[in-house]
Amino acid sequence: MKGNFYIVQNGTLQRKQNTVYFVNEAVKKIIPIEKIHSLYCVGEVTVNSKLLTYLSRKNIVVHFFNYYGYYTGSFYPREYLVSGDIIVKQVKHYLDPEERISIAKEIVSSTIYNTLRILEHYRKHNKDVKYEILKIRECELKVNNTRV
Repeated sequence: MKGNFYIVQNGTLQRKQNTVYFVNEAVKKIIPIEKIHSLYCVGEVTVNSKLLTYLSRKNIVVHFFNYYGYYTGSFYPREYLVSGDIIVKQVKHYLDPEERISIAKEIVSSTIYNTLRILEHYRKHNKDVKYEILKIRECELKVNNTRV
């Protein structure tokens, strides 16, 4: 099953022999291409055209966010997601309140999941984040109970 990958550190995304790597001073991590649906680059991430060409062939979208977490833009593979069919499907989802809330809940739930993973990392390194984890868990309950 394909999923979203979040890159929250500064570094370089690169392709080498049909493998995608994230590299910085501290880490060189392989990102399994067959498991990527979308990449979310929250840190300052450097990419090149060789990588983008490869991601395009694999129909992988890359979303970029600035230092403060604000969305700046996306790279969409030409043949895959830039079609009228996708826009029609998006509009159908927009017009259906149940589908809209389902999508919104999924986005917020994914954000909560990733935030908790980060907080758990800090907790394991002896940081006092119990209060923050508790508050995020409360938000998680609210999201799960949200209805149209």
